[in-house]
Amino acid sequence: MGGVVTTFPRSSGASVQIGAAADVPTVEATIDVALMIDTTGSMGDEILALQSTWLSIVSSLKAKTEAEIRWGIVAYKDKGDLYVVKYQDFTSDTAAFQKALSELSASGGGDVPEDFNKGLDVAVTALSWRKDAGARLLFTLADAEPHDYVEEPTYDATVREAAQKGIRIHTIAASGSSEAAETVFRQVAQYTFGRFLFLTYANDIPGKPGTGTGSGGEDGYSLSQYLSG
Repeated sequence: MGGVVTTFPRSSGASVQIGAAADVPTVEATIDVALMIDTTGSMGDEILALQSTWLSIVSSLKAKTEAEIRWGIVAYKDKGDLYVVKYQDFTSDTAAFQKALSELSASGGGDVPEDFNKGLDVAVTALSWRKDAGARLLFTLADAEPHDYVEEPTYDATVREAAQKGIRIHTIAASGSSEAAETVFRQVAQYTFGRFLFLTYANDIPGKPGTGTGSGGEDGYSLSQYLSG
């Protein structure tokens, strides 16, 4: 079996040879990234912003890594809406993903809680996460806490399964998120070693999210200061 052999001299005069077999397969870096988006009526601005900036996000990632990235998307609303959950499984075809993203629109909802639990369950269990992926990342974008439907898995059970699969969840709070929603989002992120993030809006005062003219009027999150990027 051929290969490359490197010799390392030792102070005693002896030497150590370390060889690498030529037929050892090269492991290519792979990343699975999924977006889970609340598509009820209050999320219109956030969905439009994501749709308009998505290609620049992809370009930025491609400039920073040579990893092969697959994209998946889960959209959810609530019971009684046009749909509860629909999803596009992972694909490396960015054009196909962009098309699925462009078809999303905000509608429905009504009361504050949405079916976050069902959306999270589908994102973790229905998408074809690769066991050998170098990273498995799920980003949730929402502004409401979950409904507690007894027939559905609860988010705390689903995040345990996500952790077992090595899926890291980063939760993003949109405008109008309540204290209850923030609590859930923080728990989900913390359990999977992800981060709780939130969107800032025009003229927000540092440390007081929601104070800007485009804020949607949220009361602020449980923090004093933050860095906005």
